[in-house]
Amino acid sequence: MIPPVYVIPLTVRPLLPGVAAPFTTTNAQLIQALQQRKAYVPPLSHTLCVCRSRSLLTRVNSKGNPYLGMFFVKNPEAYEQRSKRIGVGELKDLSQLHTVGTLARIESINRLQSGDGTPFASILVTSVARIRLTGEMPTAEDAPVAEAMVELFKVSRCT
Repeated sequence: MIPPVYVIPLTVRPLLPGVAAPFTTTNAQLIQALQQRKAYVPPLSHTLCVCRSRSLLTRVNSKGNPYLGMFFVKNPEAYEQRSKRIGVGELKDLSQLHTVGTLARIESINRLQSGDGTPFASILVTSVARIRLTGEMPTAEDAPVAEAMVELFKVSRCT
């Protein structure tokens, strides 16, 4: 079972497994939360084997989770207009997202500053598997981003 993951909305194109992709955010709470999740190395006793490629073994538990759920927005044009005002990480309503997305591992977080002095971060993620939303976690008012329960998406193969 995969612990709850932060949900990141995608508005340009979906992220497919095996692809590395950067995204940026100006949400300071989200940046701090992602840094804490990436910094934690869970003990070896808490393991999750993603059987997409037999060699992939990742360590995850409820204290730290260096994974994100990346989901494509159902109506990118409407979200794009709102996201310019509120920024990535403010999505609280998961009904605006497609239910199948990608589990992505946080590879690096680089804090930067724009020309006008606004701090932001560039986050590089590598997608590892397809996932499906199974339930929404209760989200506190001060939470940096929505959290959700996910499961690995099993694809049936034609023979």
